[in-house]
Amino acid sequence: MSSNPYETNFSDLTRATETSSGLDLDTKEAMLSLGRWQMFFAVLGAILSGLILLMMFGQMLIVGLGANGAAAIPAVGGTAVMLILMGLFYILPTIRLFQATAAIRKFRTDQASLRTVMETQRSFWRTIGILAIVGISIYVVVIFFMLSVAAFSMRF
Repeated sequence: MSSNPYETNFSDLTRATETSSGLDLDTKEAMLSLGRWQMFFAVLGAILSGLILLMMFGQMLIVGLGANGAAAIPAVGGTAVMLILMGLFYILPTIRLFQATAAIRKFRTDQASLRTVMETQRSFWRTIGILAIVGISIYVVVIFFMLSVAAFSMRF
């Protein structure tokens, strides 16, 4: 017991296993492990994004060189739209994942940046949620278009 009569019993709540941010060592280790997995998937996403972009540019080149000028314009335009969609669905989440990994790396040295880690995680998952809604909307539009074309073609 201390000699201070105004000191409460709760003044020594910090344990030896807690870090300065208030997280215990197991939680900190779990967060650092999460950072390693995020880096793995971010690098994998970057490699896949590069391969998809390379494939799309190759297709645009082959279509552009193989067909005459007027016939190649719709094919190149369609490929450009696909390139933009692939960029949206692959590159944007990969960038957010790299940002989240960088925040966890900063947390390793600066324990006060826990809020930044949580904000980048929220940003990553918000991006994934928005892209899921966009993807489902695209599927609904494409299915509606396919059904309307099928119904119109059966009419004649």
